[in-house]
Formats: sequence, structure tokens, C-alpha cells
Amino acid sequence: MKNLISKHLNNKKLKKLLIAPCGSGSDYKYLKNFSEEIYGIDLSPIAINRCNDKIKVKVGDILNSKYPNESFDLIASPLFFHHLLKIGFDPFLKEFYRILKKGGFLIILEPSVFYPLNIITRPLKKITKNIYREVEDEGPLNPLLLIKSLNRVGFINLDIKAATFSHVSNYLPLAKIINKLTKPLLKNNNVLKYFAWLILYWAEKPT
Repeated sequence: MKNLISKHLNNKKLKKLLIAPCGSGSDYKYLKNFSEEIYGIDLSPIAINRCNDKIKVKVGDILNSKYPNESFDLIASPLFFHHLLKIGFDPFLKEFYRILKKGGFLIILEPSVFYPLNIITRPLKKITKNIYREVEDEGPLNPLLLIKSLNRVGFINLDIKAATFSHVSNYLPLAKIINKLTKPLLKNNNVLKYFAWLILYWAEKPT
């Protein structure tokens, strides 16, 4: 996520960045240098209370964020949309679109349903009664559906990149090998990116 933002901002520092949802603020360390002010919103008061005090946080629903129109230069939404498979992506993307400034940016990080090891990891989750401790509504999403939704809402200049081909449950030495072997694929823009475990989506609001 950090590398893709750096690529598009080209050393430009923004005024206001929103992490939505921010959880306990673990993404702050990756995003802090991109903006003068970092904001966060999350439904969980417990998570909010664990956030770095340098994040301007509030408890709230993203669908009803109550931020003014065109508030932010960049919104980062890591590992959120794969909780929305039954609800749909459009309502949340529309709210992001509303609170982004004209020419503002959106970056999303999500697991892909096309990841080959899903044929093992998804059945394993059922057999072991949720070994990954995922919540009930959580699951990998179809990247093509998210792309269609981004286009439908009005976002432009989409840039889709593979983030990693190594699953979180991989044995660490194996994960390092996978990361080394697949590193060249992270720079490619071909169809293989859709088979990564995690995919990055960069989008812009028209000026």
C-alpha cells in the first residue's frame, strides 16, 4: 500500500487523509508520512481507544460518516470491503466519493477470490470451524466486481496491483520463499495480479 501511494503522489504531501475503517490504528505507521493530518473512523469504541493519539479519530458508521463534502485528499480503506459481500460495495464507495476532494484519491486493499490456495484455505476454515478466526461475513471478494463498482460510482484512473501472493497462514520460511519468487509479478500489470492473495486498488475522483 505504501509503495503504490508513493508512486502516485510522487513525493507530494497531502493535507488530510482518512483511514476508514481505522480499527486500532495499525495502518498509521504506513500512512503517516503522506499527509499533514491523519483522521480515522470506526464503529468500535474499543478499537478507537487503542489508536495512536496523533490520529484524529471518531466512532461512527462509514455510511453515515457526517464528514462534510470534499473533506479529504486521500482515503485508505484496508481490508474492509470483503466484509460487504452481502451488502454490496456501491453505498460505501458513494460515501467515499462524497467526502473526497475533487482530484482526491482512494486506495483499497482486499483478498482475492481467485487466489489459487483458496481451494484449500476455504474448506479448511469449515473443517476446522474457523481456524483463521474470521468473522461471519468475511471472505475473499471478486476483484472484477469491485472494479465495476468503482467505475459505476464515478472513480477514474484505476490502477490495480498485486500486493502479495503469500497467504497469512503460510509457514514463515515458506512465505519468505513465495515472496521472493513472486516479487517480479508485483510489478506486472497482467491478468496474474487478480490471482494474488491481496490486491491493491487505486482510484481517483475527477477534478
